[in-house]
Amino acid sequence: MLLRPQANEQTNRQTVRITLTAARIASWAMPADLKFLVVMALVTPVLLVSYRYGVRFTAIGRLLNGPRSASAGAGSPQGRAAAT
Repeated sequence: MLLRPQANEQTNRQTVRITLTAARIASWAMPADLKFLVVMALVTPVLLVSYRYGVRFTAIGRLLNGPRSASAGAGSPQGRAAAT
C-alpha cells in the first residue's frame, strides 16, 4: 500500500472547495450548465495555484512526476533542449 497522506489531504481540500462553491450557488436562478461553468471558473484558478505551490516542486511532486527543476521546465530553452 502506497501512503501519501499529504496528497490525500490536498485532494480533500480541493473537494471541499468545489463542494462549498457549488452549494453556495445551488439556489441561484440560472440553468445548471451555467452554474457548472461558474463553479469551474471560480475553483480552477485556486486549484491550479495550490497545485503549483503545494505539489509541483515538493516531495509529493517528485513522488508523482519524478524530479523536476523550477528553472528548466518544458517551456524554457533548457527544458526543450533536454527533451530532444
